Amino acid sequence: MAAQARLGGASKGSSLEEAKARAASRAASRAAAEAEGSRAAGQLASRAKGPLPQSTADLQTETTGHLLATLQMKLKDMDDEVKADERGAEELRRHLKRLQQEHAEIKKARDRAAALVEGYEAGSMTFDKEYSKLMDSSDETYKMASS
Repeated sequence: MAAQARLGGASKGSSLEEAKARAASRAASRAAAEAEGSRAAGQLASRAKGPLPQSTADLQTETTGHLLATLQMKLKDMDDEVKADERGAEELRRHLKRLQQEHAEIKKARDRAAALVEGYEAGSMTFDKEYSKLMDSSDETYKMASS
């Protein structure tokens, strides 16, 4: 029985009620949205200086022509801006490519210099060992000569 309660077997009635409540809530929200849309359309119509256009013939006026010309000019300006942005983006891509090539060259030079330094360090270790042997030999020779 406890397993059935955990799996939701005992609460079928409550989930059905919850589903009905959610459906009612959605219907109420939809009705409120439609009412708000009607109210907003009414406000727009009252702010307009006349009735809303009903056909395409209503849209062929002098102000509509000016509006269309203005929109076409704005569209042309936006197209020009987009083209300028695209040219700028292409220039940035070329610059990035040059920087990446320069980075690769500098990295190669750094790696060559690191290998050279490692070679010097290995050579200096050999020199240090030989010098230590020489000093030890000189010390032994001195001790033998002084005894």
